[in-house]
Amino acid sequence: MRRDLLIGEEPIGGGSLRQRARGLTLIDDPELSKLLLSAEEPTHLRWNARLPRLDEYYKSGPAVISYVRNAMAKLLEVLTGGEQKRDFRLLAKYFAAPGTNAHTQFKGKKSEKGKGPVDVNPIPPPTPKKMVLTPLLDGCKVTPSKSSPFERTDLPVTAQIEFAYEGLDKDAFAEYDPLDFDLSDATFTIDASNCEIASRALNRIEFTVTGADFELIVKGFDQHLRLRVRLNYTETRYAALVDTE
Repeated sequence: MRRDLLIGEEPIGGGSLRQRARGLTLIDDPELSKLLLSAEEPTHLRWNARLPRLDEYYKSGPAVISYVRNAMAKLLEVLTGGEQKRDFRLLAKYFAAPGTNAHTQFKGKKSEKGKGPVDVNPIPPPTPKKMVLTPLLDGCKVTPSKSSPFERTDLPVTAQIEFAYEGLDKDAFAEYDPLDFDLSDATFTIDASNCEIASRALNRIEFTVTGADFELIVKGFDQHLRLRVRLNYTETRYAALVDTE
C-alpha cells in the first residue's frame, strides 16, 4: 500500500512458504511515496521500473523499486533463517497460536493479571486525520472529520490544497502547467465557512481554519478531466504537518 492506495497487482516473489504467508508492505514516507508514484502504471495497480519519467526524476529509481518489491520476502527469509519450513514456535511469545501442539512455556513480560505474555513494543495507533476531502462533480469539498474533529485549543490551523489534472504516465502535481488552469481566475468559485482564504493562485489555495465546524468548497474544474487533489495542514498546537491525497 502506498499511503492509502492499494497497489493490488504487485508480486511478492515465489516459494511454497511465501504463498501461505501473510504480510503488508506499507509506504507512508512522503519522498518514497513520490518515487513509487513516478513508477506507477496508469491503472495504479503495479509499478513499472522502465517508465522514462522514473529515470528523469531519480538516479536510482529501479533499484529502489526492486528493494520495496522484495522487502516482504526478505523479511520472511530473516524470520525463517532462510529455511522454507514451518516453525510454530518462532513467534510464540508474541502471538497466540490456538490449536498448535507446542506445550513449552515461553518467557516474556507478564501482564498485570499474570495470564500470559504481552507485546512489549505495541504498534502505535495511526494519526487521525482531522480534515476530509470529498470529491465533487467539478471540484472538491473540505470538511472536518467526524471521528476526530478539531478542538477549540487546536485552532487556528493553516492549510494548503493543491489541484492538478492527471494525464497518462505523469506525476500530476509535478507536471502541472499554468496553462491548464489558474485558481485566481474568476471562473473558479470558492465558498468558505469558518475559514479564511490567505491566497489563491496557480494550482494552490492557502487558507486558515478558524472554527471547528468549517467548510471549504472549490468548483470550476473541467468535468471531462480527472482531477487530483492534495491537502496539507499544520496543527498549531503540536506543529505537526499532516497531509492527505
